[in-house]
Amino acid sequence: MRRMPLGIQTFRKIVEGSYVYVDKTQYVYELLYSASYYFLSRPRRFGKSLLLDTIGEAFSGDRELFKGLFLYDSGHSFEKHPVLRLDMSGIANETPEILKDSISTALRERARDEDLELLGGVPSDLFRQLIKALHRKYGKGVVVLIDEYDKPILDHLVDLETAEANRQIIKGFYGILKSMDRFLRMTFITGVSKFTKTSIFSELNNLYDITMTNEYSDICGVDTEDLDKYFGEHIEHLSTLDCFSHIRPKNANIRLANSVSPVLNPEFRVPDSDYTGEDRIRRIEGIRDGILSWYDGYSWDGRTRLINPFSLLSFFMQKRFSSFWYSSGTPTFLIKLIKEKPSTFLSLGELELSERSLDTFEISKIDIVPLLFQTGYLTVEERRFRGDSVNYLLRMPNLEVREAFYMNILAEFTERGGQLTETAYWRIKDSLEAGDLGNIVSVLKSLFASIPYQLHISREAYYHSIFIALMRVLGFEMDAEVSTSTGRIDAVLELGDKVYIMELKYIDCAPDAAPEEKRAIFDKALDEGMRQIEDRGYARKFEGSGKTVYKAALAFLGRDDIEMRVERDVLTDDALTASSP
Repeated sequence: MRRMPLGIQTFRKIVEGSYVYVDKTQYVYELLYSASYYFLSRPRRFGKSLLLDTIGEAFSGDRELFKGLFLYDSGHSFEKHPVLRLDMSGIANETPEILKDSISTALRERARDEDLELLGGVPSDLFRQLIKALHRKYGKGVVVLIDEYDKPILDHLVDLETAEANRQIIKGFYGILKSMDRFLRMTFITGVSKFTKTSIFSELNNLYDITMTNEYSDICGVDTEDLDKYFGEHIEHLSTLDCFSHIRPKNANIRLANSVSPVLNPEFRVPDSDYTGEDRIRRIEGIRDGILSWYDGYSWDGRTRLINPFSLLSFFMQKRFSSFWYSSGTPTFLIKLIKEKPSTFLSLGELELSERSLDTFEISKIDIVPLLFQTGYLTVEERRFRGDSVNYLLRMPNLEVREAFYMNILAEFTERGGQLTETAYWRIKDSLEAGDLGNIVSVLKSLFASIPYQLHISREAYYHSIFIALMRVLGFEMDAEVSTSTGRIDAVLELGDKVYIMELKYIDCAPDAAPEEKRAIFDKALDEGMRQIEDRGYARKFEGSGKTVYKAALAFLGRDDIEMRVERDVLTDDALTASSP
């Protein structure tokens, strides 16, 4: 079997080392002979660097390196061109001065590699000189490849002054490329975010942005249709291992089976006597289902579904399902933005944005939803055409992102959120299935009691956010801010033949308040929550479903002062009858 190229971003090393390589060279060919200036935005660890390196090798003059791949017999001339590659993730950017010095140093080092000398110290001047010098030396157009163009900005979104100063530097730096057109063969720029063209590329206004185009929708990532073609033998190998003996297709417990408990001795093989042909097929299907549940679902056109390559390779290497991509690095600025506005992620279940608002953002006016999309926490579920414009329906792509995202929220908002276990899941699940919500309150009290006073925020959205994050990280498909004809329900959970409609209320109350005062405040908040459910007829949404509906009011007075009141309704086609439990 071919080896897994986890962490390898060098095309030559993958090919010559007999690693698995998902052939993307058909897109490279199209890029080489379509336009000259390209821009691509994709999340981190999604294959952008490997794509750039592949393009660079296409201009190395080494046709044999591509033997067996699309580009080899494509008609590409494989004519050698000078390649100038700049990886901004390796450029220091702590201050604007350091950023300028680091870019200048990188350009001078590249010049020395070619026995060239550059004069002056301003990055844009050095960039211009180097392009001209390479063109003069080789007599060919220069190929410019810029990776992670936006890192000097994204690293400082918690410090907008530095972010803005760095933006000005790289704007001027990239801006010289348009004036260098007669010296260039091709320019390709990649990054995570997509700022408006006036922010970064006002001078370089001839970029062809392929981020959301149909023809390049799967230029990075692993198409689900390619899973068996490139990884089929690896899936079959995993099916023979003891650590996957429990796996079955569409296994409801697949979330817990491998992610919570460590896999011990994963190479221990199942005895042949316990591994029949039928069982083998079930295990292979189960592993495939698990891969798709955990790592599939990314899309930029609403049709093509892609698997996260870093997570897929990590899964095959470690032989277990886990949140590999998320744990490889969480942008601190995202958590900071969410902590400042804790209600921002409550409605992530279904969002519809216009193409313009989804595609770009500004440093001075950061909207967290486009940022979550560009960084990979949301993806395109569907394209919707609204007259002459296009809107995008967004959702979280898969279980890996969902579980790890909400776990990180809990860990940041509380001190014990990151320690939730399988026990908590089963306590709450058993409670919900039995229609007895007492265990939810006990888990909530334990969780909120762990919130340090300096992290506590006296706002209803704060408690609402933590409650939703808790339920989602435990695997419950709880919807937040659900719209009805009469208002918005705080939280709705459908579980089998039961529906839970919940309203959450927060009342600021002094921790040392007298018991009688707390009791009165609790009663008032719970009365208000139940009255809102009744007066606005939230349960009517499920009338005629035959399901048992539980109407619950949750009241928070601060940290672990929590109470719940529950009423049960049995909905039929003809009537709505209510009774207390």
